[in-house]
Amino acid sequence: MKRYVFLLALVAISISLSAQKGLFDISYDDPINKADSLLTQFSFKAGMIDGYMVKYYSKNDPMVEAVILFVKPDTKTVAGWFVKHWAENTDEMNELVIRTMADMHKEPTMYDKDTDQMIWVFNLDRSAHLLFVGDGSLCVLYADSRYDELFEVNKLHRMEPEEPAEEEDVPPEFNPPPPTEP
Repeated sequence: MKRYVFLLALVAISISLSAQKGLFDISYDDPINKADSLLTQFSFKAGMIDGYMVKYYSKNDPMVEAVILFVKPDTKTVAGWFVKHWAENTDEMNELVIRTMADMHKEPTMYDKDTDQMIWVFNLDRSAHLLFVGDGSLCVLYADSRYDELFEVNKLHRMEPEEPAEEEDVPPEFNPPPPTEP
């Protein structure tokens, strides 16, 4: 009996550690080139690299203003991603995003009244947050708390779109300088 309980516990742990796929089919721990390729399939192009953030924009997407990948400096894999929808989106468009999140991740694990956000907790470190930011746009943040220093959420809602890189089908070169200690 103990062996079966141990086996079930092991299976549950392995499921919780498996890659959590989210919006744009991106998963935690995806190599940066794979995530870049996925975003390219959705007509997004890297606009700029800012530290360990790669900002993507699309001129064609009627609902999404930008996607930002947060990249782990040591492995150059995805620590999380941020999807900023247009502030001008209709209520119906925002409801579609909320339904998509619920279909993909089931019902939110919790609702935080103080920050007015729905939160899906995937495991002890990884979660998705759906909230409206200051300009009225609906945003989704997939975060890994082990890399909190990479997520500068307070700056994200003020970003200005840059022009995408001119070269077609060339993934961004990702070699930012190492972070400096204050």
